[in-house]
Amino acid sequence: TGHEMPFVALAGRLAGVSVLFRDQGRPPEGDDPADWRRQWYPWLGKRALDGIVPTTAIQAEYVSGLGIPDERIRHVYLGVDGQRYDDDKELGNDARRELRIPQDAAVVGLFGRLIALKGHATLLRAVAMLKTRQPHVLIVGGPQLNRNKAKDYLEDLKRQAEECGIRNQ
Repeated sequence: TGHEMPFVALAGRLAGVSVLFRDQGRPPEGDDPADWRRQWYPWLGKRALDGIVPTTAIQAEYVSGLGIPDERIRHVYLGVDGQRYDDDKELGNDARRELRIPQDAAVVGLFGRLIALKGHATLLRAVAMLKTRQPHVLIVGGPQLNRNKAKDYLEDLKRQAEECGIRNQ
């Protein structure tokens, strides 16, 4: 959640180890004085952290706008280089067989935590709207913290896929 960042930064300093923080977005808008990120983030980023690692250009821009020096911002995009797997066709064929996906079927995937913020339901509705060659959908991920909540969310996604008429995809 990030609320632990000040304590982690202090512990890292006391232990003499580097401290990096992966930024997952902007703090909520508003002037709530209890919002530690709005109060402490610029100070921590300039003085207590060795670096902040935003994963999108928007996050990098936001962090830079707080006055955090560019040399402390280590922008790393999340993702996988698909080119590495293009040459290993047998790996893809094995996965399709294991998942019972026809060899000629298109496949789309969403990889991330099982939380609504990731947009799983939007993907399901979009696939259901396709008129031709509906792809198979892979949703890969798990809970970050609350396994019961993630299990309920996954069941809800299965129900939505059924309602959209794409349960078998």
